[in-house]
Order: sequence, then C-alpha cells, then structure tokens
Amino acid sequence: MRNENDPRVIRTKRNIAEVLLTHLRQKPFEQISVKSICANAMVRRSTFYEHFNDKYDLLSYTAKHVCEKFPSHMFVENLGEKERYKRLMVEFLDFFEENEAIIKNLRNSKEETLIEDIFFERISRDLLFTMKRYLEKNGKSDIHPELYVNYINNAVFGGYIWWLKERKPISKEDLIEQLFKLVMID
Repeated sequence: MRNENDPRVIRTKRNIAEVLLTHLRQKPFEQISVKSICANAMVRRSTFYEHFNDKYDLLSYTAKHVCEKFPSHMFVENLGEKERYKRLMVEFLDFFEENEAIIKNLRNSKEETLIEDIFFERISRDLLFTMKRYLEKNGKSDIHPELYVNYINNAVFGGYIWWLKERKPISKEDLIEQLFKLVMID
C-alpha cells in the first residue's frame, strides 16, 4: 500500500493534475483521454491507475487541489464583515478570470458542476462565520446563515458566468460593485 504522504506520490499526483489542467485550457473534458494525460505526464497507465480510478477521479482531485490554493482573507482582524466579504469576492472573481479557459471547458462538459460544488464548499467554510456575525449585527438573525451563504455563492458565480457569456460587457470592478450591492443586506 502506498503512503499518500510520500513526496514521490504527492509529486506524481500533482504532475498528473497539472497535465489535466493544461489539457483543460485547450479542450473540453470529454475530449481528454487517460492515454493523453499519461503521455504528457510521462507516466505509465498503470501509474495513473495506482493513484486515480479514472479521469473523473482525477478531475475531482484536481479541482480540490486547485481550490485549496484559493487564498482567503476572511479572517483578517482589522476588516469588518462587509470588507472581508468584498475582498473574498474580488479574489473569487480573480481566480475564475485567471482560470477562464478551464472554467469554460468544464462548463461545457457533463462535469460542469464539480468545480462549482468544490469551490462553493471551500468558500462557504470561510464565509459562514463572517456572515453569521454580519446577519446578527444587522438584525437579520431570522435569515438562515447557510441559506444566505448559498444564495451569495450562486449569485456571484451566476454573475460571473453571465459576464463571461456576454463577453465582459462591464469592467470587472463594476461587476464586483454591482454584485456586492445585490447580495449584501443592509
């Protein structure tokens, strides 16, 4: 049985994941084969299958790995809840803009919701604590915090997808300002 903490295992898995990301920048997930991933990662198919069940398992691992890299300033002490959330929104949109080709190629695949689900889970963990405090401070304790966080995540992601589909009709800064006004309860 292999040791998942072995640097060689970690390096191999990350290498394979990076190859998948390179492919996703160029074509939809359905057009990517395990054979092509192995050839570009310079690993044998048997090595691939030692680490992943199939390319869907690799996609899940890759999405989690990418989302772990997502920075968060949600707990910077000198920021209020609104400022923390706005900073997270900026980081969220920067992250998706930097990975635009990958997002587009996943949005057109059967696996389109995977990265959204993993990313939302990551964002929700950071956002829930702050939004609970925000709702309490603003006399909105009757709003369920998890529902509110889910609403915010979907609104921001939906706004981003609209922005991409419409070929960025407004600046990113305007998009952030408008989304911020839409999702924040005063």
